[in-house]
Amino acid sequence: MTQSEANGRIRIGYLGGPAADLYTQDQQLAEACLPNAEVSWTRFPTGQDIVQGFAADSVDIAALGSTPTTKALSAPLDLGVSVVSVNSVIGETEALVAKDADSIKDLKGSRIAVPFSSTSHYSLLNALIDAGLDPSRDVEIVNVSPDKLPAAWKSDQIDAAYVWDPTL
Repeated sequence: MTQSEANGRIRIGYLGGPAADLYTQDQQLAEACLPNAEVSWTRFPTGQDIVQGFAADSVDIAALGSTPTTKALSAPLDLGVSVVSVNSVIGETEALVAKDADSIKDLKGSRIAVPFSSTSHYSLLNALIDAGLDPSRDVEIVNVSPDKLPAAWKSDQIDAAYVWDPTL
């Protein structure tokens, strides 16, 4: 590990899922590499919330999914952010779960929670379309952030959810 002479502050946003940023935070690697800088960490429920942090100039660096990254880089936001690395392929760390369904077609008429403007949101819309369901007519899609999903699930406010680990 190499130390930098850089000073000042760096505000790191993170999601709390199983990724390298949690290890970096736990092992205080950023602090070790930047001993002359003030390093702060802020957990956000979704990548969209991190995008808002970038827009509000309260986050300097963060790992995001492809959908919020695209939103940050595109009009009308056109934020001055750069993609410096592709961290991981989501794969099995996100999925659609349902209470009483054997297939996605069984979700017709259901209320499905997903964090809007996320890779899960995009994946849900495509899964519904691929199954022959119209996302705007055949189901009700509601915007629920991962930190609120367990309560919505337990209170029967939703029938299904598309989300990532650790909420999954």
